[in-house]
Amino acid sequence: MRAVADAGPIHYLVLIDRIAVLPTLLAGVAIPDTVCRQWRHPEAPAAVRRWMSAPPAWPAVEPDPVGSDPSLGPLDAGEREAIRLATALGADLILMDGRAGVAAARARGVAVTGTLGIVDLAVRRGLLDVHDAVSRLRATNFRCRPALFEALLARHPRPWHGFPPIRHPEGTLPIGYDPSSSPGAGRPGTGGAPASARAGRPGSGGRRGPAG
Repeated sequence: MRAVADAGPIHYLVLIDRIAVLPTLLAGVAIPDTVCRQWRHPEAPAAVRRWMSAPPAWPAVEPDPVGSDPSLGPLDAGEREAIRLATALGADLILMDGRAGVAAARARGVAVTGTLGIVDLAVRRGLLDVHDAVSRLRATNFRCRPALFEALLARHPRPWHGFPPIRHPEGTLPIGYDPSSSPGAGRPGTGGAPASARAGRPGSGGRRGPAG
């Protein structure tokens, strides 16, 4: 399964130092250039800028698609380009947190999952400790309703100790996987505002045009 990423989910996986699970879950991740520019912005968190300055081999940075889609005008620029790139590539999945972007992607028939949906699946695969992941997310400026964190913890009630080695490929998201069944998977409020003037949030510091 090939995915296209908006800024939020990768941003937060980098911040909690668990980005290595993503290539284990997905066969390929494409990122529009607009989103990459957001991660390089001086107001982006230092950890995100460092990751973007020397990214691993698995993400494919793609130029923004030619043209425009006026129907996506109200969205943040990164959300717009992620949706347009997913459409152009025929991607199966978009990684995105912002509610407006999620709704627009689903209206175009593209499945969406967000930061909590990725964490949920990684825990199911034995790649993450849910308590550790939630604790790390709570230490960032990731925003979601407290009930979503509690639902995620309740879904995986027994903590385990130690982390297995992350191997690639460990498997991919099944085509029939329903991200909406996971707490916070592309649901309103799971990833904070898609564009923010506050440093540390995806889209911070960028102009309204090329931010993600």
